Amino acid sequence: MLKTYSTKFDLQENIEIGQIGKANACFVVLILNFDIGGIRSTMRDLEDRFNRKYNYPYVFLNDEPFTEEFKNFTKAMTKAKVEYGLVPKEHWSIPDFIDKELANEKIRNSQVPRGNELTYHHMCR
Repeated sequence: MLKTYSTKFDLQENIEIGQIGKANACFVVLILNFDIGGIRSTMRDLEDRFNRKYNYPYVFLNDEPFTEEFKNFTKAMTKAKVEYGLVPKEHWSIPDFIDKELANEKIRNSQVPRGNELTYHHMCR
């Protein structure tokens, strides 16, 4: 029988961590090699507060191959499985049928935050 809860209080009171079971999930991180400093604090927080108990795997994605330094560093931060993937060029860049100069000009002249950082916008797509 499915039990329903009418308030947030009821939910917090009646469901304990682990009662539902572990989700089939992973941490997907889209990151560049030079962002190693930023991932340090993120992984430390995740591992200290959550993942050292649950060991969810990490999947790091980049538009260029990860350096050995990046791989060694991130593997040392966790006991969980760590994988590295390469995002294909066609998924990371402006498609060939778009006028790149016009697109870049429109982005630079817009009020879009970080409009001059094309790689950032490809990452957000």
